Amino acid sequence: MARWYRSAGKPLLKIVIVKVPRGELSLRVFFCTDSSRTAHQVIEAYGSRWGIEVLFRDLKQLLGFASSRARSPLAVLRTAPWVGVCYTLLVLWYMELGWDTSRMGLPLRPWYRTKCTVSFADILRLAQRTLASVDWVDPRLLLAQLPQPPSRPQPRVA
Repeated sequence: MARWYRSAGKPLLKIVIVKVPRGELSLRVFFCTDSSRTAHQVIEAYGSRWGIEVLFRDLKQLLGFASSRARSPLAVLRTAPWVGVCYTLLVLWYMELGWDTSRMGLPLRPWYRTKCTVSFADILRLAQRTLASVDWVDPRLLLAQLPQPPSRPQPRVA
């Protein structure tokens, strides 16, 4: 445990140093402001936050949340939910497609030889390719190109 006045002030910090056998950096350092946690709990907390941090990076870098031009208070309050809705709709759209990843034409990634899942960047690229071929000038043509949902059987009246 240590104190780091400049960054955390007076509270004690729990510092966990992990030796990594492979990679460029041989050590990883984790900080926690709750000094009562064990080293295992600190690393577990970092691991459970990873998906959330990836979401924030995707919202900022891929959907432009970091470069928002919103300046009025109301626009600022609307921007974050709108970007979140766009992210959610794109993920749901991809899940509804039910595509096999081998048909997606994923880019060659030498650093991910065993990866078999798609990232949000892959979903966004697929959406861009799909929307690039759509005729946006005439909405009737756009609606005509949409696949028709299967008809639901009508309930029988006894």
